[in-house]
Amino acid sequence: MAVSRGGPNKGAAAPLGKKALKKQENEAKNGTPLLMTKQFWYGSVAIFLIFGAGIMQFGMLMSDFIGKGGISVGGVRYIDSATDDASLREAFFGGEPHVLYCSGNKTEHGLVPQVVTDMAKMIHKDKKTAATNFITSNCFKPMKSGKTIAERFNFGKNEGFIAVFANDDPPVQLNYLQSAEYVVKQIKPQLKTGIVKIVYKKDWEKIRKKRSYLLLGAKSSVQITKMHEVYTPELKTYRKTRIASVDTSFWEINTSEEVKSVMPKEDPDYGLAMCVVKVGKGDGLPEDDEEEDGESKGVKEKTEEEKRAEAKKAFKEKAASAAAESDKPAAGKKSGKKWRIGYLKDWEGDAPGEFLRACGAGGDESWQVTDKRPEVRVIPSKPKVVKRPGRGRGGAAADAAVGGDDDGTRKGGKERIGRREEKSKEEEDDEDDEPAPGEGEEGGEEEEENLFGEEENSGETAGDEV
Repeated sequence: MAVSRGGPNKGAAAPLGKKALKKQENEAKNGTPLLMTKQFWYGSVAIFLIFGAGIMQFGMLMSDFIGKGGISVGGVRYIDSATDDASLREAFFGGEPHVLYCSGNKTEHGLVPQVVTDMAKMIHKDKKTAATNFITSNCFKPMKSGKTIAERFNFGKNEGFIAVFANDDPPVQLNYLQSAEYVVKQIKPQLKTGIVKIVYKKDWEKIRKKRSYLLLGAKSSVQITKMHEVYTPELKTYRKTRIASVDTSFWEINTSEEVKSVMPKEDPDYGLAMCVVKVGKGDGLPEDDEEEDGESKGVKEKTEEEKRAEAKKAFKEKAASAAAESDKPAAGKKSGKKWRIGYLKDWEGDAPGEFLRACGAGGDESWQVTDKRPEVRVIPSKPKVVKRPGRGRGGAAADAAVGGDDDGTRKGGKERIGRREEKSKEEEDDEDDEPAPGEGEEGGEEEEENLFGEEENSGETAGDEV
């Protein structure tokens, strides 16, 4: 039997401490950690794939539901162009400011670009433009009429642009969305409203082709100022009808004789308020579309080259267009269009505002209807006939007695500067034959000598004679 010797056993493991033993016991009880197992990760991936697809599908359904329901997302409201004609009509022809972001077939239900939502925030922060509505719609999906929004307003074929509708004016298309600040500077001028003062013919051209407009006329600047004070607050809440003022001491409202016969006199304190509405095809309401007048076409953002080409073309066609304009009345062709005309009877209380809204709604059936479009033109002045006074003695009476006007050479009259009495050829020949003073005559020499002294010359002459 082997006897072991004292000393440490090199092959045996070192004894563990209390903390290590405790940890070893816990691991034995709990087993391997869950995060370290492959089964855990495989299971997590599978659950994510199953439920993640469902969550994404649910999000798309909710986005579609929010869009169709017209709920605003980021300050921009979605309108379905295929079904919601009422909202589109209100946005395009209601007069209230709307900024439309045009999407396409693939991006219709997607998120609106960040630059558009930033524009909406900046516009809504400004008190003057806070009432502006931001909308988005698929401009390339047919509406109930069969046309797309892009075809209706001539927006082109590319999506991702905005169009500004305000004051019942043609929409302004902006294609270059560089930044929110850059685009907002271009949008704000389109949102302004006010009464148009007709000073030049081009000012009237902005008004005359509107579906409805209110014309304020007076001969005094004080009256025009009072009318502006009445209607300027109304424009903040009602933009469907444009308002213009005209000085009737210089301009006249040219209408048919039947309209002139019932036109009231100007109010002594204010003036005349006249509403003109283009009547529709039988419904009595103002037309929504006036393609021949250019109202239905959008206004695209033009490049510098396009502007120069347009200016050059306008310069060349100026004479031709003026001739064509003068030939229009001679053609005598009737367009079949009619206009309804009414006048404000009372300037007190709510009457001016109610008259403005009635004008935008198509007017009243009691208003007069005419087939001649009212125009504003300069009051023609009669040519003044001025008879010049007579030039001879006795004035015009003497000229009339002799017969004919004095030409400045009549006997007894004064010759006018710049006119010379005509002489006969014989008199002219006699003048040519006469010698000049001092040539061929002694008298000429004597006159020259006399200039130097009469006494000396006289003495010499006397001596010669003796």
